[in-house]
Amino acid sequence: MNKININLKFTIAHLFVILSFFSVWAVVSGDSTLLLSNDTVLFIKSLIVYITLIFIVVIFILSNGAFLKFSINNVILAISPFVYYGITHIFNFSGKESILIINAITIALFCVIKDEIKSLVYIEVKKLLVISAWISILFYVIDLFNIPCWGSSVNYYIDNLGTYRDYYVTSFVHIGSFIRACGFFNEPGFYGTIIALFLVIDGINLKKLDNVIILIAGVLTFSAAFYILLIGYAILKLVISKPVLGVFALFIFIFVIYFLNNLYYSYSDNSIFWRIIGIITGKQNNRSYDTINDMVYRTLHSEYWLFGHGYGYVESIISDLSIKKYIVDFGIGGCALMFSPIFYPIIKESKKLLDARISFIIFVLSIYQRPNIFVLLYFVIITGIYNKNKVCIDNKGIYKKERN
Repeated sequence: MNKININLKFTIAHLFVILSFFSVWAVVSGDSTLLLSNDTVLFIKSLIVYITLIFIVVIFILSNGAFLKFSINNVILAISPFVYYGITHIFNFSGKESILIINAITIALFCVIKDEIKSLVYIEVKKLLVISAWISILFYVIDLFNIPCWGSSVNYYIDNLGTYRDYYVTSFVHIGSFIRACGFFNEPGFYGTIIALFLVIDGINLKKLDNVIILIAGVLTFSAAFYILLIGYAILKLVISKPVLGVFALFIFIFVIYFLNNLYYSYSDNSIFWRIIGIITGKQNNRSYDTINDMVYRTLHSEYWLFGHGYGYVESIISDLSIKKYIVDFGIGGCALMFSPIFYPIIKESKKLLDARISFIIFVLSIYQRPNIFVLLYFVIITGIYNKNKVCIDNKGIYKKERN
């Protein structure tokens, strides 16, 4: 019976890994221009998701809920996608869906499984990320040196911001001669953010080969978020362990960014060097420009400050992905209601774990640029912040508590 339970735990975990992949796969992004983004592929994806969910529910029913844990923190976390669903439907400007109810249900089911299964999902998703990183590095070399290989080129989104070089198993964004890795994500910034969060949760432990591999892939995204999150983590650790040195490092970092900003404005051209500087300093696609800043100011100084103008308002005027969009759309109150059910369990579970608290701070920092965290992969990361070291596997594959 114990062996059956172990096999079922692994089965449940791998089913959630499949769902995690499909929650962020570039091909199924609503505005994707990749060639595989067609009705047939989307139908097959939906079919796989529904079948996978049915398998998970059947296992839960037949096991009489043996793999579930309805703790207060798990329940609060499970409620969060429905809170988001409710807010974006009550306060809705565009009439569009923000999150499908099936996705909210998927996240909720993941949140109430036992810690050891969540831990295994985290481990297996990271393995998937490592495989993606290996593929990205290999095809980056192929792409960089124009080695003959299958693939196609399409516009990078409808505004033609650049070109996707799509190899089907991975893709890259070309901006002139500049190449940025996307992995199986829809854009390099997303890929870089996810890699950075996995590295931070593992303490950027470069003694592990898998961390070195995803670090290299992260560098190849040339994502501002990737670099800033890792530097932020390093500085935060330094501030805690050596406060004087840490504060000094923080001032040096701020000075360097300020210096590079001035250089960028004064001397930048279209070369690869200045593109890299522009991305690192946030001058290219940095989520900070006059229009959105003005919208935030006007919202906070109007009757819309509490619950915003409604979902889709910003999108009807400009394209923006940052937390500023959420402030304008949902107001201070809406954002507080939206994120509190996620932050509370992490804070409570992490209160005795220093590394988990630091990871949480970096996670919150990442929300500035990418606040749409209501997808399954992010919840795998969220539970990984405080859960990954609670359980481990022995040589028989049985989960047990780690010894102090």
